Amino acid sequence: MLLHLVEFFCCFCGNMNRTSVSMPFPLIRFMMFGCVFIAALSLSCDESLPPRDDPQQFLVTTAIGLDGALTYRGGLFDGTGGMFLLRVKNVYSEVLEGEERIRGDIDVWLRDMPEKHSVVQATKRDLTNGGLVTANLVKLGPDTTATLLKRWEHRVTFGADSGRFFWEYVDSTLKYDSHGNPYYESDPVRFVASARIQIFRNVQAVTVKRFEFTVVYLRFL
Repeated sequence: MLLHLVEFFCCFCGNMNRTSVSMPFPLIRFMMFGCVFIAALSLSCDESLPPRDDPQQFLVTTAIGLDGALTYRGGLFDGTGGMFLLRVKNVYSEVLEGEERIRGDIDVWLRDMPEKHSVVQATKRDLTNGGLVTANLVKLGPDTTATLLKRWEHRVTFGADSGRFFWEYVDSTLKYDSHGNPYYESDPVRFVASARIQIFRNVQAVTVKRFEFTVVYLRFL
């Protein structure tokens, strides 16, 4: 920038000479000093700017599947077994704010039969603390966590078995509850899953480490 200012000043003075317009020497010195000062100030500011921090380093992202029993009665699920819990925590000392893109893409499969596979997607509707989003902006304060709790269909979504429930791949035992109602209790179903989670549009999704969980299905007749 300093070079450009000097070139501009020389060109300006040359034009003044060609047009026979005289300028007082003190004024010329003042203009030269001003150009040099502005250039030095600009260089100083540029050099003092720290490198931009990646917002991703201020977000801690985790995902788990909840172990436990899951009841299936009348076409509806009840219970927390098998639900996905996705979390993004702000570990920075200031508020992080930006346009929202809340999404969790989860791949889940049977541990012993990985070809039996399903895809689950968590969205803004699955936020347990929806107050973090206002007018399409996410505001995440220090030590604040955005939490997604996702219930899913527990069906295979790929291949020839698409649509089958995961409990169909293990044995089940007929039992009766305290009211004499019959139900089938499955053997433990062991899953493996991975997830990609994002909450800010301008911050890339994070892929979390694979995790395992176990579900026992209670299917009422």
